[in-house]
Amino acid sequence: MAYQMEDDCIGISLSLFMITIGLFLGGHIKNTFFPMIDFDSFEVNVAFTPGDGEKQTLVYLDRFEKAIWEVNGEMSEELGLEGDLIERTSKELGSAFNRQESGAHAGSVDVYPIDLRVCLFREEISPTGFDKK
Repeated sequence: MAYQMEDDCIGISLSLFMITIGLFLGGHIKNTFFPMIDFDSFEVNVAFTPGDGEKQTLVYLDRFEKAIWEVNGEMSEELGLEGDLIERTSKELGSAFNRQESGAHAGSVDVYPIDLRVCLFREEISPTGFDKK
């Protein structure tokens, strides 16, 4: 009797497993193994040899920030947007790489882009967006 119940338990488990696999493969159960995660910001880090001083670090941080805004202008123009793609930037001297480097030789520029999907949606539904078609 106990042996009969054990066979039933294994049979039911295998049947449910096979049904589940069939539902996955048939598309009835939706799944995403590695979903795309939207980012809210990214950072550009720089670290020189300790003791190099903050002047060199600031020069590079300013150069990165300028390049970011130049690319922002080019991409906005290319996409035909009236506004910027970058909401703001934040420059930090003294730490980089999630605080693994600290001192005057390290720094980072945090970049906060806008949500491009929302921006394109606004452009499309604005009164001037209807005139484009």
